[in-house]
Amino acid sequence: MTFNITGTGTRPSLALLCFHGTGSSAAIFRIQLSKLRLALKNHFEFIFVDAPIECGPGPGVLPLFARAGPFYSWFGIDNPTIESALPGIYQRLSEAVQDWEASKTHPESRIVGLLSFSEGTLVSSLLLW
Repeated sequence: MTFNITGTGTRPSLALLCFHGTGSSAAIFRIQLSKLRLALKNHFEFIFVDAPIECGPGPGVLPLFARAGPFYSWFGIDNPTIESALPGIYQRLSEAVQDWEASKTHPESRIVGLLSFSEGTLVSSLLLW
């Protein structure tokens, strides 16, 4: 399947789900991707998802984002297996997609990809699997 992503000046009809790394957040990942979002603003919407488990700041988050908490993890230490973490992950993902669906202005918009970092890449891989 191919997508025409030439800039038209209208709101994009393609969207990417974005999953941050451990000890980060959707807000931090939004900032970290600001240049990419600017470059692709006429082509893609970005849907940022917070992980379900609150935790301390992750690697590389401090000192720049010291006041940007709370920070989140996708799996956490209370989940002994990946399978035990999946219900919380699916709930967060479902909420984010429902919020996006309710607020999108382009009725034919659709999610066409995933963008992730670190622990968020494991979540992306599990979703694709």
